[in-house]
Order: sequence, then structure tokens, then C-alpha cells
Amino acid sequence: MIFSRIKKTPPLLFCLVFPALWLFGALSLQAQVSVSGRVTDASTGQGLPFVHISSPLSQRGTLSDLDGKFSLVLPSVPDSLYFSLLGYRKSAFLVEGPWENRVVALKDQEVNLEEVVITPDMDPALRIMRLVIRNKKRNEIWSLPEFSYEGYNKLRVLVDSAGLRPDTSSRDSLLASTDFMVWESVSHADYVRPGKFRETVLASRTAGYPDKSFPLSAADLQSLTLYDHYLKVMGDAFLSPVSGEGLGQYRFQLLEVFPEGKDTLFTLHFTPKKSLQKGMEGLLFVRSGCWALESVKADLLPGSNPLLFNSGTIRQIYQRLNDTVFFPRQLNTDLHLLPLMKGTMVELILTGRSYFNEVKFESQLKGREFGEVDLVMAPVKADSAAAVLEAGRAVPLTERERNSYVFMDSLGKENGISRLYDQFYKLQYNRIALGKIDADYSRLGMITGLEWYRLGLGLYTNERLLRWASIGGYGAYGLRDKQFKYGGSATFTPFRSRALVAGLAYDHDLRETGYERLELFPERPLYEQVYQDVVFRLQHARYFDYVDLKSGWLAVSLPKNFSLRGNFAAGTYRPGLPWSYGGRDTFRIDEISVVGRWAPGEKFSQTDEIRVRQVAQVPVLQVRWRQGVNWLGGNTLYQQWDASFHQRVRVGAGNIFAWRLSGGYTQDVVPMSKMYVFRGTRRPEGNVITDVGYAFNTMRTNEFAANQYATLFVGWHWGSSPIRKGPLRPTFSVTGKAAWGRLLPGTAELHRPYGMLTAPEKVYVEAGLAVQNFVPRGKRPTLVMSTIFSQIGIGVYYRVGAYALDRQWDNIAVRLTAVGF
Repeated sequence: MIFSRIKKTPPLLFCLVFPALWLFGALSLQAQVSVSGRVTDASTGQGLPFVHISSPLSQRGTLSDLDGKFSLVLPSVPDSLYFSLLGYRKSAFLVEGPWENRVVALKDQEVNLEEVVITPDMDPALRIMRLVIRNKKRNEIWSLPEFSYEGYNKLRVLVDSAGLRPDTSSRDSLLASTDFMVWESVSHADYVRPGKFRETVLASRTAGYPDKSFPLSAADLQSLTLYDHYLKVMGDAFLSPVSGEGLGQYRFQLLEVFPEGKDTLFTLHFTPKKSLQKGMEGLLFVRSGCWALESVKADLLPGSNPLLFNSGTIRQIYQRLNDTVFFPRQLNTDLHLLPLMKGTMVELILTGRSYFNEVKFESQLKGREFGEVDLVMAPVKADSAAAVLEAGRAVPLTERERNSYVFMDSLGKENGISRLYDQFYKLQYNRIALGKIDADYSRLGMITGLEWYRLGLGLYTNERLLRWASIGGYGAYGLRDKQFKYGGSATFTPFRSRALVAGLAYDHDLRETGYERLELFPERPLYEQVYQDVVFRLQHARYFDYVDLKSGWLAVSLPKNFSLRGNFAAGTYRPGLPWSYGGRDTFRIDEISVVGRWAPGEKFSQTDEIRVRQVAQVPVLQVRWRQGVNWLGGNTLYQQWDASFHQRVRVGAGNIFAWRLSGGYTQDVVPMSKMYVFRGTRRPEGNVITDVGYAFNTMRTNEFAANQYATLFVGWHWGSSPIRKGPLRPTFSVTGKAAWGRLLPGTAELHRPYGMLTAPEKVYVEAGLAVQNFVPRGKRPTLVMSTIFSQIGIGVYYRVGAYALDRQWDNIAVRLTAVGF
């Protein structure tokens, strides 16, 4: 039919149409060809990332991903493909037909960076970096209105087999052929601008813990993009070269230029200047047009005070989803951890892999559905979790990783690693698990000025008996005052999110005079807070009250990072030392109180068992109102308002600025038990050793008390050492503390002995300088030395201003600073 139509076509038209039809048919035979494969190192067989694959004929190109894989569509064949990577010989291949799943091996070639540096009047590398920084807000993912993605994360910890001795045991040899840890997760993340992010871990598996699920996020390994001002790797911060500050702290060199149609791919080398002690060195691949990062390879330089690792490498590669958005596709993290202790032959290597897929520029959650929980573990059964992991794996498990699961799971069951984890977690909260009962080890023994030494024991039910409640009690005996102390409590958490907590308690015990913690939640980890209180009471506290109190409370977490706690307490107070109030040595106090807490921007991670507050540099405001009532026979009426505001801010890669402003107002004259007694830690004996946070080191114990007060604590810590030579790498902190207080008329007269109370109506001022990391770590620092000695320091504090003493030595206090501000 077609042929008959052609015969009837006029000759001129036929002469024009037939060649066009022939050309169309020929082009249809040469349809677009997909090429794919993997680029490897010819000597090791390892995949090579960031290899530039280009076609000069079609002016198309791409980069191999972090596993060395690549794919590209050519408009026609025959064509040529060129493979180029700094440090390797360039290779060219002719493509005449289907070209899939090819393996391209590149050979090494020495490169001298100085030979390829371009230095015209206007350095092109700096010009490119300025354009990248200028377009930063347009290209970073946090500037998108909203997005969502599916993520797969895998963390491995393996033993460096080179460090094992030839005569090592069979178990160690087996450990060298398996991974010490394999941890996987599949998650879904949602983001809505500004700053509303939530990641739900759909399934997780950890070798050695077959019956537990722990959430793992890509952000736990490294920041999602290099566009953040600081790249955070395992909690450590490194200044990004793609920042305004980084432009002045790094040197940049233009190495290679690859034209690809309208765009150009630039390869830049960057290295930190000497003034930057904690930075990176590596390669940036920049795509012109939108001036966006296409990939990053950087070696981490942790400086003179490494915390967890002494060297590492990060890699990031971005996928172009449309004309303007480069979204993260893969993140690699490789770290050589510090040896556990000196003389350890075995070293651990941590590797992290994160993959992002199913990226959409819309979120499944709306703005109101985001809350303070940014990482949550979805409740998934073990059999379902295995299926979710299998479906979500971006790359299949290797035989070594499968063996690691089998070996570590069996080792975990044999040695009870899951129970050991529970035990370590409880130790932070002063608990030791004894089956379905927890023992409170903080009550086993304590030294106080009143009791000298007390013996005790506390027992409470745990989640293995009741998941929604903890019920228990304690008993203690003071060896000096020869009196028993005891009490009990019941805490109820009916909801998994712990948004509502209620409790009842009874205490026949001691309470520090004039000090009741304002915090609804401890501002530091509880074990640190308890440590400071124990140290203070052990070394400093002299005034205690014997109390017999019944109390109840209800705490609720509200949206927008608000929390409220209401409390009622009724009972008697009796001073432990000889003082009286209005002629009475025992007084009844019934009190109602409400505490509010607001921490804008604070985030939590939520699992089925626990809710953990993330370490966040957010401001925290807390306000408390207390009212003395006579509902159950109380004979002390008063009204009090307290408030505190504090924040820790990271300034630079390791510097920390912290400050806290507190104040209180009492409307009525009250016993010293309800006044504000300033925490001074200088004892007349002069044998105090340890510093206590938010206390005055040069102020004498119980030197001042007030009905109305204000205190200010300010501190600055330099994270980098100014000393560059020798084994010493000390860091320094400076602190300033001030206090003001006022006594209401008649307060001192009502207390006996007369005149025991004074207030700092003129401002009390104290300044201090502390030195940390003063213990030499040697050429190869260890994890023990890093984590312990980096926090230990010696501080010297000086009392100045209106309350400075006549003898200069009395104004000086020297302390061992075991916990930073």
C-alpha cells in the first residue's frame, strides 16, 4: 500500500521525501544507547568514585558513584567514551553497540598538583568558589519548600586485621574475618521549610542484638550536605569549605575542566590554611550553570585533640533531579578510630554508607504534624522488619556481612549482650538491673557533713515487670546522726511517647537547706547532675533539713517544645543544725507549685523503650511558681517566682560559649529552708578539690542567703590548643560568675542564732581560668586518654570586687574541673 502511494507521487516530491525517509529509518536503527558499568582500580579491584565519563561527540557526561558504578545515555553510536580521574591514566573506549555492565579498570599515575595549578590575575578557583557560595541557598536542600525520601543506612565496625598477632586466638581470627558490628536501617524522612524534619526508621537490625531495634540515621554518621556551615561527623564538627568563613580558611586550586554541552564540570582541590586546626582536605566537583556541588571527597583532619578518630574520609555525591536541584544520593564515611588504650594492637575501622532514593518534592506530613521528635522508631515486629530491610537495601549484603550477623548474634546470645546494653544504659541513671528489679546504686553510700557516712539501698521495678510504671522504695542509715531515712515512690507513664508522667512519693529523709532544683528536666545528662550534687554534698554542704514529705505530681509535654509540671507536697521540716525560725525548730509546709519549660528547637529521638533528648544548642527557659498553703495544716504562707535561662553555643569548630541567668523573688519572709542559699564551695579547712557546675568556688559555704536573688554564669572554651609543638595539647576555658541578693526586713531577726544570714546586696564577682588536656597524650592518642583526660582540667578562680577579702590568698581557689561548663 505504501509502495503504491510512492509510485503515484510526483517525481520532484519523491526526490525530496525519499532521502528524508531513508535518513529517518537509518536514525531509528541508531536509537539511543544506554551504557553502564563499574570503574575499578586496576591493582586492587576496588570501585573508583568520581570518575568523569564523557562523550566529546555528544557533549554528555557523568560521574561514577561512590561504588564506582555509572550509567549514561548516548544519542547514537558509534561514539567514544573517555574515563578520567586525577591520579589515574585517562582511558578511551569505542562504543559501537550495546555497552552494559562493563568493568573499566584504570591504572595509577602520579600527579603533581603544583603542575596543574592555574594562577592568572584573577584566580579561577576562588571565582568558582564565590559563585558556589553565592548560589548556596538556591542549591542546598534545606532551601526547598518541602521534600521526602526513602533512606538506607549501614554502619560497620571492623577489626584491622593487620594489627592482630600471628599467635592470636581462633576467636580473634574469626573476628578478623567478620565485622565487629553491622547496623542497618531503612527509613522515611519528611521535611517542610523552615527546619521541620522528621525521620521514621521503618526497620533496623544490629548484629549482636537480634531482639532489639535501634534507630540509625544518615545524620548520625555525617551531615547530609556540605552546604551546612560545619560538617558534623560522629558528633565532631569540621568547617565546610563551602561557607563564607571557609572561603578564607582554605586554599583552592583548579585542577581539571570538563565541558559538557552548556555546562562545565570543574574539579577543585582544597586544603586548610595553617590557622585552621580542624578541617578537611580533598576535591570538590562543581557543575556550572547553577554552580552546584556534584560530588565531594575529603580527608578529615581532626587536629591536635581528636575525640573519637585520628583520621577519616567522607564522600558525598549528588543526583540532579531537575534543572535546579542536586539532591544527595550517596554518603560514605570511613573512620580509623582511636585505639582503646595504649599498647592495643588491634584498631577498629568504622565505615558508614547512606543511600537516598524515592526523592519527592513534597512531604507526607504537614507543618502541624511535626513535633520535637525528629527521629522515631516505628513499632515493627521482627519478622516484618526483616522483610522491610530486604526490600529497602540499596546494595545487597556481602557474604562477610551475612557471616557477621550469624556470628555476632550467636555471640550476643551466648554472652547476653542485649542485657549488657540495658545495664550500661541504666548505669547512667544510677540503676543496676537485677532481673525485673532495678537497684539504685547511688543510695548504697554517701558522705555528708551531717551524717558523716550513710548506708542505704533502693529497689524499683523495671520495664520487664511493668512497662507503664515503676514502683519501689529505699532505706538508709546515718552513722553520725544515728537516724533511719526511708521513702518510696510510684511513677506512671501510660503512653509510649511519655508525653504524660504522673507520680506519688513519700520521703522521710534529708534535704539540702535552701536548694531545690528548678529544672523540670536536668539540663545535663542525669548522671552528671547527680554527680555534681553528690560532690557538692560530700565536700561542701553543711545545712540540711530533716523532712517528712508526701508529694504528688503530674507532668505533660505540650506542642512547640513546652512542658509543664504541677506538684503538691505537704509535710514537716526540721533543721539538722541548731537554728530556729521564729522560735520554732519544726515547721509545717504545704506547697503547690507549677514549673514550665520552653526549649525552642530542641529535638528528641524516640524508640519503643526510651525517649532521648538530643544534644542541642538551644535556649532553655524555665519558670516556677510556688505557693505555701494551709490545706493540710501548713503554717508557712508565702509566694515565690523563679526563672532561669541558659544556652550553650558552638562557635567555630570546637569553641563553646555558655551562659546562664537565674533569679528568684520571694514575696514573704520564709524559713531558710525555702530561701535561696548560694552554693559557695570554699570551706574554712581549705581541703576542697573538685569544681561543681553553677557554684561559686571562692564563696564560702553558706556565706550568703537571700529572699530575692540573681546570678549570672558566663563561660568560653577554646576547643583548639594554641601550643603546636611537643606532646602537650592543652585547651583553655575562662569563666565569669556574679551574684546579687537581698534579704527582706525581719528575716535575720526571725532566725536564731541572730545575724547568721547575710545577702550580697553589692554584686559578688568571681573570675576563673581552667586548663584542660594538660596530660600528654603521646604521638598516638587513645580513646581512653581522649575521652577522660580531655574533660579533666585544673582551674584557678579569683574573688574580686566589693567582697574581695583582705588576704589575697583567701580570694584564690584551685579546683580540679572534672566536668566542663
